[in-house]
Amino acid sequence: MKRVLTAVVLIPLVLGAVWLLPSDWFLLLLGITALLAAREFLLLVLLPGESIFYRSAISVLAVIFGSAILMTRMDSAESIAISVTGSILALAPLLFLGIGLKLSNPRRGMEAAALSSFGIFYVGVPLLSIWIIRNHIDESIGPFLVLVLLATVWSGDIAALYVGKMIGRHKLAPSVSPGKTWEGSFASVIFASLICWALFAYVGPRYGRFACCDLPGITAPYWLSIGIGALINVAAQIGDLAESMIKRAAGVKDSGKLLPGHGGVLDRIDALLFGAPVAMLLFWSLKQSFIFIRAW
Repeated sequence: MKRVLTAVVLIPLVLGAVWLLPSDWFLLLLGITALLAAREFLLLVLLPGESIFYRSAISVLAVIFGSAILMTRMDSAESIAISVTGSILALAPLLFLGIGLKLSNPRRGMEAAALSSFGIFYVGVPLLSIWIIRNHIDESIGPFLVLVLLATVWSGDIAALYVGKMIGRHKLAPSVSPGKTWEGSFASVIFASLICWALFAYVGPRYGRFACCDLPGITAPYWLSIGIGALINVAAQIGDLAESMIKRAAGVKDSGKLLPGHGGVLDRIDALLFGAPVAMLLFWSLKQSFIFIRAW
């Protein structure tokens, strides 16, 4: 019951943020989410005596999103924001290697530096990808593209859960997540692909009216929308399994307790962390190829 109530509250808030928030406020929301998720990840993988890596990684993430937010508030500076955040991401591993020199055990210093660097990319890059989809692929239809991403990930997750419980017999990755099955995985791909097709076929052409403004609609050939849904879904399922592997290695069931019935923030966005970069690359490539049917 807690799981359902939490979803009932969160889903409208998330969709409202996607549709209504200005670019800088939307980026701030993504930044807060990144900090919460990174905190959970770092607490899972770092040892108690390695708090300097934890503080440094959180600080780097805060600087990345903070600088991006400041840049977006300047006229015509959003492209600069992307360059600045990219530069900070590139320099972060060097910072953590330098911090690793402070540990008496060089091997553990290398491991902690690698884990901290990975945490920045694991959480930061995907959430920045969502901002890029919304504001830089094509700002006029960015919210619709984010809706496609979210609906594809969420619907696949629901299908995998219920179909797996009903008819699941063959384990997908028993050493990582014993509850997941191949039957649930196939159902996830099929259902997510159909949802993606339905969005492009029925919601996209009416997007201008839904957005309450004079915007063109967007659609795509059925085979393309199904392919988009399948690719995002497969990436999302890998993201789900990857987080399960991290938790299994740490010996915990949930990454945190912030969301009743759902565990932590990382538990809720694990699939999105892999699905978002794939969606960003797909949408960007399709825009360059003029495959979507609209005035691009």
